[in-house]
Amino acid sequence: MASLAVHGVLLFVLYLAYGALQEDLIIRSLGLISPTLLLHLSTTFTLLVTFLLVIINSRLSPTSESQSPLSLGRSLVALPEGTTIAHICVVGSLGWVASMCQWQVLCYLTFTTTSLTQTLSTIPFLVTPLVTSYFSNKGSKKLELVKGAATLALLGGFILYLAGSGGGDDKPGVLDDDETFARAAVGSLWLLGYLCSNQLYLYCLGETFGPKSSPSPLLSPSLSHFSAANNAPLLLLHFQLPAIVLSTLSLTFVAHLSTSDLAPLLPLVYPFVGLFALSTLGSLATLYTVTSFGVEVVALLQGARLVLGTALNTLIFGGPLAGASPAELLGAGLMGSGAWLGVQSGVRRRAGVEGGYSGLGQDEEETLSEDGSLLMTEPGNRRAREREESVSTVNSSRRGSGGSEEALLPAYTLLWSKQEEAEAREWESLMATARGWLVRWILPAAVPVALFSLLALLPSSYLSTSPSAASSSSIAEVDLVFSSHSNTSSSNPSSSSQLSTSPVHLEGGIWDAEAYASLSPDCRNTLLNAHHPARRWNGTRKTALASHPRSGNTLTRELVERATGLQTSTVYCDKALHATFLGECDHSAHFLVKTHFPTHTYDATNHPSYVADLHFDQAIHLVRNPLDAIYSDYQLAHAPRLPDGSLDHSARIDVGKLGGNALQRVNVLARAEIYRAHYEYWSSAEIPVLKVRYEDLMSSRLSSTLAILSFLLPPAELPSLSALACELETDESLEAYKSQKPKPFVSWHDWDPSLRREVVEINRRSFCREGYGALAAEVLGEEGKAELDGICG
Repeated sequence: MASLAVHGVLLFVLYLAYGALQEDLIIRSLGLISPTLLLHLSTTFTLLVTFLLVIINSRLSPTSESQSPLSLGRSLVALPEGTTIAHICVVGSLGWVASMCQWQVLCYLTFTTTSLTQTLSTIPFLVTPLVTSYFSNKGSKKLELVKGAATLALLGGFILYLAGSGGGDDKPGVLDDDETFARAAVGSLWLLGYLCSNQLYLYCLGETFGPKSSPSPLLSPSLSHFSAANNAPLLLLHFQLPAIVLSTLSLTFVAHLSTSDLAPLLPLVYPFVGLFALSTLGSLATLYTVTSFGVEVVALLQGARLVLGTALNTLIFGGPLAGASPAELLGAGLMGSGAWLGVQSGVRRRAGVEGGYSGLGQDEEETLSEDGSLLMTEPGNRRAREREESVSTVNSSRRGSGGSEEALLPAYTLLWSKQEEAEAREWESLMATARGWLVRWILPAAVPVALFSLLALLPSSYLSTSPSAASSSSIAEVDLVFSSHSNTSSSNPSSSSQLSTSPVHLEGGIWDAEAYASLSPDCRNTLLNAHHPARRWNGTRKTALASHPRSGNTLTRELVERATGLQTSTVYCDKALHATFLGECDHSAHFLVKTHFPTHTYDATNHPSYVADLHFDQAIHLVRNPLDAIYSDYQLAHAPRLPDGSLDHSARIDVGKLGGNALQRVNVLARAEIYRAHYEYWSSAEIPVLKVRYEDLMSSRLSSTLAILSFLLPPAELPSLSALACELETDESLEAYKSQKPKPFVSWHDWDPSLRREVVEINRRSFCREGYGALAAEVLGEEGKAELDGICG
């Protein structure tokens, strides 16, 4: 058990660090670096490392002094004992295919979803004993079938969670549905390829080099001696030879090897070296465990590691797991708990009793007969017969001497004492081997790699200058940002001098900056509290935060949660936003509820539970000028999706002049009608409604936020003015996504002039009532006045 514990801890440490570093690099570089290129670099790195390990090991061996360079070269190219080129090609190629599929999957699915799905690779280990138990023992087959069926039934909740983990807060249109379906289909194919190839890889590895090798023609030799430290690097070296050939061929046929792929990799060289080092050490540790304990033990450890790693990565980076209920993750936990291994163990124990022995030894093997029952093969049958003959001989001698039946007990005691002595010697041998490769290989390599990986994961701010030096240098910095349509050249030099010592980044107009300077707020606690979970509001009044898509709804929720510490929610469930808004998918929260109704009526009709969410006691109606709102919404609908299929809210794509073709015109005019219907609905709502312009929220942040909070809270519960002034400070880590916060009518020149005029005509009432005619003339000058002449009278 001690040796198994060492193997398990080693696998957990290496692969947990590998998973965290892999997701960190994917978040920073996915889409810029080719998975094919990364796999090629990783394979090359593993090849070089194992090559060096073999050379170092040969030099440290007792016979190294008499070993010439020529003999060393021959030992490197010679195949290990009992293996053939077929063994090496099959195992090495399957390992490469599994790695390729895993990297490709990450282009379409999140790391969390991929990791959880990998636990499904243990299903063959669950299904096989179920089928075996049906044929091997008819007396107790019902018990095993019930246990296995219950396990598979509980797994259904997890599968349903994976099926529904995609999607976003806004359902895409027909064209986008097709794109999403295509990406999901491609990602599913890569994921299926990974599960199949990885399972075949583990099976072939275990059957060929494990302690219970199968006597099949292709994978015939029993190579348990590969558990020795001297042979594992050599074996892994040979595995990499076909893998490096396949990687080279894939780079030849796939046009990814270019400067555009290599350039983004250069700033991440050191983290990727750490990732490749962890991958190499993990492969060696996996090989040691397979050759020592078998592939089933590795599958159990990997299943538990995947669940633990997913939880760890979710804690660090956030993801779909953060929004999953315990019931939804029951299947994943079950697969990592080893419950399936208990079913298989029960089958083995029962088969052992039927065969006349108490269990399988380290080198005893089993196979299925033609009728499906478990049989023992050599040396298992031979050892069973030897035990029976020994017991029979002792029994005969005892009976001949007139001994009683109770006298038979010492014979069994003698027999099992010898077996225990043999097991003790084997245990000491295993421990000596484990101590040898642990001290000789793993510790010298793992300690620096672990430290290096930790440094690679730390933010660069932790590795910069000391706090005192950083603070002293930042005092002199001036980093004030105002809305681009505001007058940035203040006429008050005294206020400018006061602002020059501010080290913060502010949003809003010049009045907001002056108010911030006058109040001199200490926002350290406010910003720190924003990182802590917002609390749930216990009131019963239900307030809608209604807006047309892309009109500042998410920004307003961020400001409200920072100022009040209370959770906001939504009638949708965008899991991409759940890391920022803990109440994102809580449909029973009432404090401030995001909705685009009636823009997306199918969200209510397709989900009956949403219908109740559309009855509100009061509402805050966010309004943005129709040209910018419709243009931004059109971009979002046609931007590429995130790997999990959800909307990429920060995406910016070049659509050219909007309205340049007939299809675009039809689409945009339909969106203009939807904008008009949305505005008319909330303008005529028979409940208290506070109307807030997005443009005012950007240019007059303090007064707009104060109006919103005064509408939501009684006077006694309003935050102080100093706390409200902290709303002017910006911190990208507190934002749900990176927003460009553009000036009004930023999309003016991206429209076809005739279509632009038609959209304004459709929404003439809202355009004029909300003062967008005057704002356009102020921002655009004579061009805006001429274009909009006659619109607002």
